[in-house]
Amino acid sequence: MTFLSKKRTRETYFEKISTKSKSLQNSTRIVLDSFDKFCSLEYSHDSEQVIRELLGLKIEEREESACDVYQSWINWSHKKGTSAKTLKVYFSLLKSYIHYRGIKISNKDINREYELLRDAAIEDKESNFEKKIDEFNIFFQKNTNKIISIKKHLVNSELKNPKI
Repeated sequence: MTFLSKKRTRETYFEKISTKSKSLQNSTRIVLDSFDKFCSLEYSHDSEQVIRELLGLKIEEREESACDVYQSWINWSHKKGTSAKTLKVYFSLLKSYIHYRGIKISNKDINREYELLRDAAIEDKESNFEKKIDEFNIFFQKNTNKIISIKKHLVNSELKNPKI
């Protein structure tokens, strides 16, 4: 390492983004904490050790392994209830941090990751649609008598005041 080089760590990353909005800094903290928790549960190592392991791999292996780690984290986060929309933002923040640490992933591989996020978004929409259908069914079940009364009222009022 030369005198111009600086070791890149989580702390130096937060120094780098210190001029960004507090909201971005807080979101980044949330994402990195989530990634730490994921790494501890999935790999029994903290995120720092996982990143060091990835950096120790050959470039081809590194890209593939990093994409696998990303995908596992995306799946884990989605199962924990993180929406696809939020995951896109979180993934972008995580990718930025990992890139800063020296793990560069090709755009082709990143696009593949976003396809997987799109699948999660479709699943979210389907889930929301199913919830709406359930809500409508409950509404109609509870209000069947009211709906029938309204229909009768409308029919009767139409008979009394026919439009010509």
